[in-house]
Amino acid sequence: MNLPNKRHAFTLVELIVVIAVLSVLATVSFATVSNVSVSARNSARVTDVSTIASKLETWLSLGKPLPKPENGVDLIASGSVVGYQGNFGTNSARTLGLSEIKDPKDGAYYTYVADSKLKSYQLLGFKENTAAFILGQIGYADSKTPFTKGDTLGTLYDTIAQTPIEKMYPNSQIDLLQTSSGLTALFSDTKQLSGTGFAFGGSMWSLLAKQSNFDAPKSCPAGFIPVPGNVEFLQPGFCVMKYEAKALGGTAGPSADGITYKTHDYQLSDTVVSNAKDMVIATISQTQAVAACRAMGSEYHLISNNEWMTLARNAEAQGGNWSSGMVGSGYMYSGHNDQSPATILTASTDDSLGYANTNDTATT
Repeated sequence: MNLPNKRHAFTLVELIVVIAVLSVLATVSFATVSNVSVSARNSARVTDVSTIASKLETWLSLGKPLPKPENGVDLIASGSVVGYQGNFGTNSARTLGLSEIKDPKDGAYYTYVADSKLKSYQLLGFKENTAAFILGQIGYADSKTPFTKGDTLGTLYDTIAQTPIEKMYPNSQIDLLQTSSGLTALFSDTKQLSGTGFAFGGSMWSLLAKQSNFDAPKSCPAGFIPVPGNVEFLQPGFCVMKYEAKALGGTAGPSADGITYKTHDYQLSDTVVSNAKDMVIATISQTQAVAACRAMGSEYHLISNNEWMTLARNAEAQGGNWSSGMVGSGYMYSGHNDQSPATILTASTDDSLGYANTNDTATT
């Protein structure tokens, strides 16, 4: 006798399990494809911004003023325009011989900032965050990661919306010291300052009002060296005397040691210079020092505390200033302090001779 075949169908539980597994596999596959697309767009954004920056640098090297940002915001501080923030749009691209460059996803122009003299710039783009597979669901975070290229001017975007200000207030003006909007100024990919006009007043925006930024000056007067600024101290880049203040052609005063390093007592008729050969001014009051700086030109002043701390931080960050060659390991060199020879020494004009006349070398 033949028995009838029994067909076993999937139970409801088994069907639910199969559907769940297929859903997970499909979701993982979709998330992977999505992340690859995001990565490709982010790479394109970095390339776009680098291309624009390269063209802007070439334009500046020719001594030409930068094109003005388009459809943007005039940045006002203390009643004066200190900069412009807008788009690197069609006209800017055409001026530099480029085709139109836009974000690969939303077709928006990249943010472009220039100081009021059109000599410094900063570019801003936003990278997408990749999709995340968590507990069987894809998380499409709307948050973006800003990135910059160029000088450290402080590109502005709305802190909460993460939207550049030119997209929120096109063809307008913003008083940076009075605005109540919550803004973030992005100096670099890792340095930023957030707050309102009240918080910025007297700090970051006062620096912009002086047409300055945190990069080291591209050139300095003879006898001075450039120092990069420091965001921690809200100090822009500046030039500082390479040597002690000297009296040009000055004669030795009563305070001179008369042996190796002659010093000079300040006279009102002195011409103050920074060089290796003349006599250092050793006797001078603060009032006289202030007047001597002003006599050199309106842009000269006694070093400030923020400038001094910026110098210290810069020296601290150089591996060559540490006994081990690595920042934070060993001790920092402190100059001629071993009393051998037992006299103060004049600096060499050869910067490679850090141990000139000290009887020491880099290995002793």
